[in-house]
Amino acid sequence: MSIYLTMFDNEGFDGLVNISEIEQQQFLDKLSSDDILNTNKVNEVYTIMKLRARMNSQRNPEIWSFNVSDDIDHQDILTMAEESPQTLADFVRENGTMHLETGQRTKQRII
Repeated sequence: MSIYLTMFDNEGFDGLVNISEIEQQQFLDKLSSDDILNTNKVNEVYTIMKLRARMNSQRNPEIWSFNVSDDIDHQDILTMAEESPQTLADFVRENGTMHLETGQRTKQRII
């Protein structure tokens, strides 16, 4: 299972990050070196997304995390975001966890 952190707004997807891969790489880095900086890259990505969302609040950005099964790879998610962004946004809203919403909530949100 992969966990994604995403940001999207009225204009489409602005960020789509596989945080499972980041966490796995951080773990491997810590195992392979005693001299690794103790930074949380997932937190850095989230902080950048929050800043970007707040600076572009007129576009009603939302930040969500969501899970996908292992049979769906990163390229599949990117393709869906490109070819059918509303479908992916609806999936994320139904199955994900909201972390930030800066715009007005309406019943019928279009990306």
